[in-house]
Amino acid sequence: MVEYNYLIPSYKLSYKKEGVKDMIIETLGQVTFVNGILRVQALGVAPSGEIAETGTLEIPGNKVGDIINLLAGAAQNISDKIGEEPAASKEGNGKKDKKDNKKKK
Repeated sequence: MVEYNYLIPSYKLSYKKEGVKDMIIETLGQVTFVNGILRVQALGVAPSGEIAETGTLEIPGNKVGDIINLLAGAAQNISDKIGEEPAASKEGNGKKDKKDNKKKK
């Protein structure tokens, strides 16, 4: 079983759905748009070290723009959070960064 968590403002809804597997996407394979469905082949590295198909994303054509924007926004939010450092470590790293900048010039 796979557990899905949907973040909804002010609360979280979680449920498990049978028959759906997790998929890793390390790169993309074929991308097609047929019969109003965008199909994206997901690829990953198999234990043998070779590239293998890990699944297929199927997105209705009228939702492609929304899905791309949501993924881009979520990735940007995560990137922003990862980039934030506690104030104490920023002060300590600031001195090193100034020295490093002088060396680079």
